[in-house]
Amino acid sequence: MKTSRWAQACPAWRGDLAAYLVGALDPQPAAAMRRHLGACPACEAEFKDLVPVVDSLALLARRPVQASEPPAATPARDGGR
Repeated sequence: MKTSRWAQACPAWRGDLAAYLVGALDPQPAAAMRRHLGACPACEAEFKDLVPVVDSLALLARRPVQASEPPAATPARDGGR
């Protein structure tokens, strides 16, 4: 069975890595994460793997959602009008 790098990355940094990826860390923890990424190949690799995922999710969040057409009125729905 193949183990992902995420499982091999530093457990203590996982939550901060996710927060760092979405820009949710305050400046001091973000600086600590940048230092850690420079020193930990497993976390750096996981970061590089996740950047495209976060970028894709950001694009999806900006794309307008097209509403489907409302269902046709039926006597049961419109009270027989």
